[in-house]
Amino acid sequence: MVIASSWAVGGANGGRGQEITAAISAAPDVSSSIRVRVKDLGYADDVGDQFVRLVAPWRPADWKRRIDQARRREADGKDTASEVARVQLRVLDELRRRLAESIEQVDGKSDKYHLHRVLEYRQSQCLGNCQLLLVLGGAVGLDVRPLDVMLPVKGDLGEHMFHNASIVRLADGRARMVDERWNLDSQPFVFTEHYWREGVHWRLLDDDNPLRLHRLIRVRDLRGLKSDLWTSIGYSRMRASRLDEARHFFTRAHELDPESTFTLLALAQVAAADGKWGEVDALVARSLQLDPERAVAHALRASLAAGAGRRQEAMSSYNSAIRLVPESPDALCARGLLHRDLGHEEEAIADLTESLRIRPQHGPALVGRGGLYAQRGEHSLALADLDAAIAADSSDALAHLQRGVALAHLRRNVEARRSIEASITADPESRPRAEAAIQRFGL
Repeated sequence: MVIASSWAVGGANGGRGQEITAAISAAPDVSSSIRVRVKDLGYADDVGDQFVRLVAPWRPADWKRRIDQARRREADGKDTASEVARVQLRVLDELRRRLAESIEQVDGKSDKYHLHRVLEYRQSQCLGNCQLLLVLGGAVGLDVRPLDVMLPVKGDLGEHMFHNASIVRLADGRARMVDERWNLDSQPFVFTEHYWREGVHWRLLDDDNPLRLHRLIRVRDLRGLKSDLWTSIGYSRMRASRLDEARHFFTRAHELDPESTFTLLALAQVAAADGKWGEVDALVARSLQLDPERAVAHALRASLAAGAGRRQEAMSSYNSAIRLVPESPDALCARGLLHRDLGHEEEAIADLTESLRIRPQHGPALVGRGGLYAQRGEHSLALADLDAAIAADSSDALAHLQRGVALAHLRRNVEARRSIEASITADPESRPRAEAAIQRFGL
């Protein structure tokens, strides 16, 4: 995005005294600015009012006054940009301390990305944090931009995860990166001395990472943050099986930020639900072109390829996803089941076992490994896995059925029949298979 990239490489503004003074004089008061910024994110007026009520006791107008005074002194030649930056840093510290005291950090999978819920429950995840800092920081005179994080300070984001952080540009041309979820609060640094441009992203130059910065990022603006917000709302609609509403939000998000892989993959999932496979392939391919290190894109491509019967392509994509994020229980399980379908029994059990090491109650992995143990005649091992699968999800009809078969092989016929019948209760469509199993074992 042009605005974001020019912001990232820009330096301090010099020789603009009259322009700076005029801009300060024309700026709205803090409460009005907060309401405008909240509305710009697409929220109703009452959310802006909520925000103002939260921050009013903190006297944010004093923060703005201090920054404005420092900028006027710089414009008048009485102070340097470095002194303005020191004032900005002190205000940023106070602002973040207030937010930390008032807003509890919660899991990124929660619904506390929506500013109304963030303010109502005083809880936030990363997308909520970015909105809080963008709105309040901007209202008091800080230059705040959201970040899309692909590679965090160390390790990876985890399976299926997207992440947002923030960066603040200072008057002297340096920047400071902050991220409450990763406990990241960098020292001020010159952006282009630590990052180099790679397509739409910025990659950290120093592998040792002494400043503890996120290693691969995309600098964004309000439109980009709004795109992520609408994509998150779209996913909530998709989980509620409201596909038309999800499609609407994803489409609007894509219009705001065509380079968001978060949104491209969301659109791919809607296209898959619509059976538009050519569109799915194009969207996933575009996502991987923009961000080849996004593991979730490789996993989605693998899942779609497997569903279309393109097993070798699926295997290659699962390999890529797991290489990028080794601790991926879903991808490991899916690759293990694909190995099973290809007749690679040992590889299948190895992948499923690794998936279960990471997430011991992973139902599909337990059922898959239990089935493989049963194929090998190891019915006691199969029974242990299937018992665990049912404990994790008592509505899993396949687990009940396979458990009944394992019990029948162990000659525990009464329990076997009861378990097979439970599969019918869990899913009436499993009746033909259940009745065939009862007949086969004479139960």
